[in-house]
Amino acid sequence: MIRFDFDEWDRAVRRLGASIEQVPFTLSVALNDATRKAADRLAADTWARHVEVRNRNFARYALRINQRANKRNLMTEIIENPALAGRGNFGMQATGGTKRARKGKLAIPLKGSVQRTARGVRANQRPAAVIARTPKRALRVTDRGILVGEKGRLRLKFSLEPQARQPAHVPMGRDFQSYMRDELRAALPAAIAKAMGTRRR
Repeated sequence: MIRFDFDEWDRAVRRLGASIEQVPFTLSVALNDATRKAADRLAADTWARHVEVRNRNFARYALRINQRANKRNLMTEIIENPALAGRGNFGMQATGGTKRARKGKLAIPLKGSVQRTARGVRANQRPAAVIARTPKRALRVTDRGILVGEKGRLRLKFSLEPQARQPAHVPMGRDFQSYMRDELRAALPAAIAKAMGTRRR
């Protein structure tokens, strides 16, 4: 969450010629425009700089404007699209945390053991698929993990853990604040012009 001292913006609005009754509408227009542009920058810049991007449209779809400002409520909100069911883990990647298995254990692929696509681990290399296609003589599923026979020896493909640490490595909150301040300054003159054009005469 980011809070602004709107006294500063109120003074700016009046300096640019809007009347007091137009201030809330003007600020709501500027906030909505700034929020949309900040969301675009989070997807195109912040996410792309810190995450290995396989699907350029994923972050844009994942970041959803859930609430738009109006003259009675100067608040906007960006959330992770609920339709993704937490696939992006934006909040956890921004602040860090512990990812826990919903049931059983998490199957964590060892580095270099699987191939990834825009939707994550390739479907035919996910744990269930590996277990299904591997002959029983070449497969071991233990408390340690999933081992598959390769070149005459068992190799660990996935470790099985009840939880895994997710480090904070995508500065979504910091960048959002910076983007919003930049975009609000840029959006304010156009918002005032719109308010002046729609005022009652």
